[in-house]
Amino acid sequence: MTAAGWRAASASERGSSHRDGTPNQDAVGFTRAVDADGDEVWLAAVSDGHGGRRYVRSDIGARLAVRCALDVLCEVVPDPSWLTVGAMDGLLRDAMPRVVDAWRLAVLADLAERPFTDLEAERAGADALDTEPLLAYGATLIAAVIGSAAIAVAQIGDGDVLVRASGFAMRPVPGDDRLVAGETTSLCLESAVSDFRFATLPASAEPDLVLLASDGYGNSFASTDWWHGLVDDLALFVDENGFDSFNGHFSSWLSESAAIGGDDVSSVVLVREPLLVGPAGRAVSPAPAPVSRPYVPPSQDFASPPRRTLLDDDPPLAPVRRRAPTRLWLAAAAVAAMIVVAGAVVGAALLRDDGEGGPVSPATTSSVPTPAASQEPAPAAPTTRNPGDRHLSPPSGPGTKVVPDKKHPTKKQRR
Repeated sequence: MTAAGWRAASASERGSSHRDGTPNQDAVGFTRAVDADGDEVWLAAVSDGHGGRRYVRSDIGARLAVRCALDVLCEVVPDPSWLTVGAMDGLLRDAMPRVVDAWRLAVLADLAERPFTDLEAERAGADALDTEPLLAYGATLIAAVIGSAAIAVAQIGDGDVLVRASGFAMRPVPGDDRLVAGETTSLCLESAVSDFRFATLPASAEPDLVLLASDGYGNSFASTDWWHGLVDDLALFVDENGFDSFNGHFSSWLSESAAIGGDDVSSVVLVREPLLVGPAGRAVSPAPAPVSRPYVPPSQDFASPPRRTLLDDDPPLAPVRRRAPTRLWLAAAAVAAMIVVAGAVVGAALLRDDGEGGPVSPATTSSVPTPAASQEPAPAAPTTRNPGDRHLSPPSGPGTKVVPDKKHPTKKQRR
């Protein structure tokens, strides 16, 4: 889609861990409004269903979350030209309680239309579905409003919000210390309204790229600092190849991330054309290059906490070359030969007959080892870094990825 200033692209890809036919648990969407003067505002949302054994309808919960977020924001957003920085921040904070209420009503409506099946009850536990039916639809949510005056974001649960401002990558939304070991806050909890975190970035910060993504995207990268490189790569690609080319590649990039990381990957990216700040000039290929280690699916529903193999960005040390003997080696060999000859002469002088044909007692005998004079000292064995010490993969696209030892764990709602 195209509009004056910003352009948007989105994609959602099912993770390779869903070989049992489990549907994509993510959802993504965006829309925009333009007034008669050409002023515009973009609305975007990404949701990630929890996908665990008890969250039997989290894929539906994610789709309902995106739909409710966009519907509510479309209702509350006024004429785009009225959206000042303060207005956008207040609008989003006031809108999230309405989004939570709308999501809960949509979930109950879906449940009334389609009661839980025996198979769902068996998987989740009948007691859990009877006492807390909202848990079956558990999902996270990231919602953003992008206008000419500012960018405002609201987030509950995990996932990533990346913004390129004044040419630098940043994460504007505050962190949440509770999001550890696969646990996350969720729309299905009673505390959902108070669990939202917010951020607002004014136009003076020169934002020109915004990325909202489910946590499957970030978890597919090898480096903990993946997001800096990703934002730089995306900006450079758009600058060199244009947004249409970027839009054509975006889905395949996410598909590769989903295949490597195992988890579902969904994202929406908004780019301002032209970029307000030119990207750093460094080459990047259109597709990321993963390492070749195959993905191993988990054997249980709740896998262990995620384990990331960190790649070292430095190249391996060059092997030390074996060098031919030089004049220094030849001189050392000659000195060794002279020492051997001198030792033999001294040893012969110390041997004498004591009248009985036997040698002197060992106490008066001196012995010098006599290695062959023709042998040269063996040069030191070459020292080279074991390739196994580093799993190298050249960064050729929006980041370098690695196959985790296990699937990213099924998210568990925090109680």
